[in-house]
Amino acid sequence: MWLSELVSKLVRVKRRPNMSTQTRESEKSEKSEDVKIIHLFILDKSWSMSAVINETINGVNEQFKTLREVAKDNDQDQEVCLVLFSWHHSIEHVLWSKPIADAEDLTTKTYVPDGYTALYDAVGCSINQLKKEVLEDLEAKKAAIVVTIFTDGKENNSKEFSDLADLVKILEDIQDTGLWTVNLVGCDLKTFDLARSLKIKAANTMQYSQGSVGTEKAMRGLARSSALYSSNVQSMGIAGAASLDYLSAVEEDDDIKIGSDTEAEDTSLGQTEDSES
Repeated sequence: MWLSELVSKLVRVKRRPNMSTQTRESEKSEKSEDVKIIHLFILDKSWSMSAVINETINGVNEQFKTLREVAKDNDQDQEVCLVLFSWHHSIEHVLWSKPIADAEDLTTKTYVPDGYTALYDAVGCSINQLKKEVLEDLEAKKAAIVVTIFTDGKENNSKEFSDLADLVKILEDIQDTGLWTVNLVGCDLKTFDLARSLKIKAANTMQYSQGSVGTEKAMRGLARSSALYSSNVQSMGIAGAASLDYLSAVEEDDDIKIGSDTEAEDTSLGQTEDSES
């Protein structure tokens, strides 16, 4: 029920400015059953996530369930890539380009937190690999890719992308195409600073309070956002969906804050210090 209610609120979602009538008509012409939506979910599994194992697993599985329902309702081709990261040498592709209908749920056997936080390596290597594999679809504008980075800490273990500039270049290039949407979800006090340094839109950035309640709310908000995005691609085309703030369906409260691209951020949600892993 909430899914249909959510989609019905589409007219109230904020647009980016300066979208001409011609642009919107072009977006409409893109919408087609041939468009594939790929969800690249890059999930922190450093040891500090041990405190919220069940909430994380349940949250990921809720998103899979939502995507299955949306894909079925909209008759869409949707795939999921689930990447887990901790140490730089143990970045795991638990799922890769898997049709959402066939995607296995996350379990305590496949999600075992340990190690540090090779955030930059996980993001850069995963995007590069996926970009190569779907290059033809991207060039034909038959693929829309949503990258969601979920972490409770900050970078401290990357080797291949130790130079931040290399990763920023990748993120800027893919976002400039209008075919990729990049989101950052974190509970670190400097989540919005990290988003700015990575050139990720503030409006596509969520800071959640550390602990089970914040984690559950963040995951629930992502599920709603993925449902709305998928429906937007169906009705508006890739460019139309990308013109909207991805996290617009998320409700802010004491545990959840969404960034603003027009205002300075107050990033205090009760945390007392940065997480190191």
